[in-house]
Order: sequence, then structure tokens, then C-alpha cells
Amino acid sequence: PYGPTPNGVFHSGIDIPAQAGSSISAPADGRVVESGRDQDKGIYVVLDHGGGLVTRYHHCQEVLVTEGTSVKAGDLIALVGNSGKSTGPHLHFEVSQDGVAQDPITYFDHSLREALTMA
Repeated sequence: PYGPTPNGVFHSGIDIPAQAGSSISAPADGRVVESGRDQDKGIYVVLDHGGGLVTRYHHCQEVLVTEGTSVKAGDLIALVGNSGKSTGPHLHFEVSQDGVAQDPITYFDHSLREALTMA
């Protein structure tokens, strides 16, 4: 879950379990501002949605978009993986507003919020 962990580390996103190779779609229109590979994040991609809203996707198997590309809500941007510091296939999803981490759950509709909090 988002927030402080028992070992005192702040978890700035949520981890959504999924099968490796599952589709990751853009939640809203935006622009790909960064993608790459990191020891901890694994293969990742970052979208800027304008107005200071940014979303991040970590531990991907593959990123399917390139930096500078515009995306529309629903466009396929990456595939779920198990890259970087990961204990199994999942999507680490982050949301920030004006550089400040937000609880991603609050950006989902009610029915999806319930499903994610029960997972």
C-alpha cells in the first residue's frame, strides 16, 4: 500500500499484482517524459499529464512507447513485468501532483478502489 511501511520506508505508490506480460494502459492523455532501466525500479516509464500531474510505472517487462510521444487515455504503454527490485510480477504505480507523491487509489473510480484495496 501507499505510505509508510513497517520498516520506516515511505512507499510512494501502490503495487498491483498481475501476470507478467499483462497490458499497462495510460490512465489519461499525456506525454512520455522518461523511460529507462534502473536497479530498483527495473524497466520503467513516466507520463506527464499536464497541470503538474505525473504518473510512473515500475518493474515493467517492456515499455512500448518512446520519450516525447503523446499518448491518449487507454493507449497501451507497457507490459507488466518483474524487473528491478521486485518479488514477483506486478505494476508499481505512482502518482504525483506538483512533485508531491499522492495516494494513487484516490485517482481510481469507486469500484476499482474497492477491488484494489481488497487485493
